[in-house]
Amino acid sequence: MKSAVIQSLFKKKKYFILDLDGTLYQGSKVFPYTLPFLNQLRATGRTPIFLTNNSSKSTQEYFAKLKKLQFTKNIKEIYTSGLATIEYLKSKNIQKIFLLAVPSVEKEFKKSGFTIIKTSLKDTPKKSQPQAVVLTFDKTFTYDKFTKAYEYIVAGIPFYASHPDDHLPIEDSKFHPDIGTLIAAFQTATNKLPIVIGKPQKTIYQQLQAHLKCQKSQMVMVGDRLYTDIKGAKDYGITSVLVLSGETTPAMLKKSKIKPDFTLKNISEITKSL
Repeated sequence: MKSAVIQSLFKKKKYFILDLDGTLYQGSKVFPYTLPFLNQLRATGRTPIFLTNNSSKSTQEYFAKLKKLQFTKNIKEIYTSGLATIEYLKSKNIQKIFLLAVPSVEKEFKKSGFTIIKTSLKDTPKKSQPQAVVLTFDKTFTYDKFTKAYEYIVAGIPFYASHPDDHLPIEDSKFHPDIGTLIAAFQTATNKLPIVIGKPQKTIYQQLQAHLKCQKSQMVMVGDRLYTDIKGAKDYGITSVLVLSGETTPAMLKKSKIKPDFTLKNISEITKSL
């Protein structure tokens, strides 16, 4: 019965929004069922959309990585929280920003037309001050960046963050600190939280749907994290599929108030239903 229900559901889906780490690979290890899954998606007229919250790489870097892994030949199939942040800020007519980002992501913001302010509050004339402080997953984060951003936030400059994840998956089911730890540091220092763009916020899904020019009923989110992938999909009103190949365990799912529409061992179970 479960297989028949899933098969019937997937017949209506055109866009499979796919989380990366924990769903298609773990660290540097691609799951053996990933390429057959992607090939079957395309063979049956579906489109994979690679959606990642990790803003420590530019869209171009993700494209180079996924192209090398033979996941995609089309950069338009990739949507990152960094790109979502760029598009959101542009929709708000924000052009001058104090940006915390790695060099490649900073370059992507510059190419998108942003002016990056790097001076401190006291060294920046009022007319040149940033319209926003923007935090991405900055692996080049320093105390100097922290204090400059802190001064702007305390002075009332709006604060944005690309995504909220606390932990970053690495090898052997281990984790490193993610941007959430930096958000916590700013909250402690400023008593303010940023406006978050990425999963589980609706913003990233709204922008993605606009990109695809599709109906919600044509979209399905597949991911391994309850509090980002699944919560975001459910809050936005699209079908959610949790795979147990990454962060979430059956015990975690049982305790969680966030419940996916479907729970599968891994994406190979979707391949069988296409």
